[in-house]
This record gives sequence, structure tokens and C-alpha cells, in this order.
Amino acid sequence: MKQSNPRLTIFIIYGLSVLAAIVIVLLRLQPPKPSENSEPANPPQATIWTAVGDIACAPGQAKTADKCHQQEVANAVNKLAPSGILLLGDLQYDKGEPANFQKAFDGLFSKNTPLYPVPGNHEYYTSGAIGYFDYFGAKAGETGKGYYVFKQNGWLILALNSNCEYAGGCDKNSPQGVWLDKQLADNNNQCTLAFWHHPRFTSGPHAEPDSVKRSEYFWEVLDQYQADVILNGHEHFYERLAKQDKNAKKDASGIRQFTVGSGGKSLYKFSTKLANQDYGNDETFGFLKLSLYPKSYLWQFIDENGIVKDKGAGVCNSKVAKL
Repeated sequence: MKQSNPRLTIFIIYGLSVLAAIVIVLLRLQPPKPSENSEPANPPQATIWTAVGDIACAPGQAKTADKCHQQEVANAVNKLAPSGILLLGDLQYDKGEPANFQKAFDGLFSKNTPLYPVPGNHEYYTSGAIGYFDYFGAKAGETGKGYYVFKQNGWLILALNSNCEYAGGCDKNSPQGVWLDKQLADNNNQCTLAFWHHPRFTSGPHAEPDSVKRSEYFWEVLDQYQADVILNGHEHFYERLAKQDKNAKKDASGIRQFTVGSGGKSLYKFSTKLANQDYGNDETFGFLKLSLYPKSYLWQFIDENGIVKDKGAGVCNSKVAKL
């Protein structure tokens, strides 16, 4: 019987040991599955966006400790040089007058940064919100409607008009409601963000039925299609809610709502804090920074001095529509 070669046996054992060690190292180097509130591992390039509403005082109105900080907020935004700014309504006080847009709002933000606006109630204090639509032109969507859509880095971004009485309605059978449902049904992007002025859920003084019911259908259809982020203004503070469904029930596959009405005009105090409020700040002017990845996002609330007050991370929901 032929004897085995001891040296060959040792060499084979050594080789297998080295191979096993390499496999272990490679497994350890595999990126972990991204989870809620953790930054994506080895992420693709993000696009940086900012969002803010309730911004510019009327020309000549003096700055005080709690009013007219629009220039400081805008300066902090401009330092980031974002890909775009989502403007959450009530952009020019007191009535969105054409002259006030030119004298006060104009020049706040860098001309190199695209602006994506939605109208607030104050814009409509001038008939037909003509100051708003004339100032922003095609960027504001079709005059008289004020809603539009665009895509960015794997995200479907929906700009909606919660001034329902001027936009042809906000319910399921309105032109805007039908349009919204179609945009979501045809969506092949992993992530979805929608923004408009009036929040459906709020800890602030505008929790009256008229305000919260404006976006009732928006929430219904966005929840059905498992949207990820909703941005609002109207309340002059910053509030972040836990992921929830259309009925304000906490839901791991629900929508995270941010209210960012802290753009400079003034500050409101919280009235009754919602049970789902994860973070709130009613003492600081500032804006929301969003880093949008194809399947996830990071957020930071940054005050007018550039200090981060709130931050976190989220993973986009599955886009299988709920029944």
C-alpha cells in the first residue's frame, strides 16, 4: 500500500486553514443590512435637499428675538449649497403681495439653488395667489392648480396644494386627488416624499378640523402606497412624528411627518403634544436637511446658527400597496 506524503498532508491542511480564514474575513467585511435610524453602509451618492416654510416678514418689519429671522435661516441654508429647496408655503407675508415677493423674499436664497414651492394660505390672501404664481412661474406648477411632480435620485417627489378651495379640491374625486392617485399608481421609484402646507397631524394651535381635514385624502392615498416622508409648514415650529398610518397609529411601514414652519417669520408654542411626537422644538428658527439615497434617507434639523438639533436615518418602505 502506497504511503501518504506527510509534507503534502501538512500543505493541504495549511492551505485549507488559510482559505477558511479568508472566507471569515470576507464575511465580516460584508455590509450589514440597513436598518431604521442607522446610516446606510457604503451608501451610493446622496443628493442634499433642504425644506422650510413660513419664511419672510413683510418689507420693513423689524427683527426681534422671536420674529423676522428669515435672513439668518436662509444664510444657513445657502452654506450647504443643496440640490434644491422644498418651500413649504407662507413664503412671503403678510399676503403674498407681488411687491413684497420682490422686496423681501427675492434674494434670500442663492440664485444657483433650484426652488420647489407649494403655496400656503397667506399666498391666497392676494387674489388667486397671483403674487406667488407670478414670482415662481412654471416652478410652481400650473397657475390655479399649484401641484406638480418630479423625480430625484430614486425618489418620487410630489408637491401638493392644500388650499383646496382654490385648487379644485383635495378629495378623492377632485382633479388633484385623481392626479395624485395616478402618480402613485404609476410610480416605480423605491422612495416617495410629498410636501404641502397644512399638516394633518400637529401639536400646534392649528389643530382645528378645517386645517387637518384638508389633507385627509392625501394621507389616505399616500399611506395606501406606502410613501415614506411628508413635509408640512403652517405651524411655526419644528416637529417630527413617529412613522404612522393615516389614522395616526404607529406603523413600522408608515409615513414619517416633519413640520418645518420655522423659516423666520415667527415662532409658535406647542399646544397639546401629540402622542407620536418623537421630537419637537418650538424655540428655534431653522430648516430641515435631507440626504436622499436611492433606498434610504438621513435628516437633520439645523438651526439658524448652523447647529444640529435633531437627526436620524430612515429606510424606504416596500412599495407594495396596502389593501
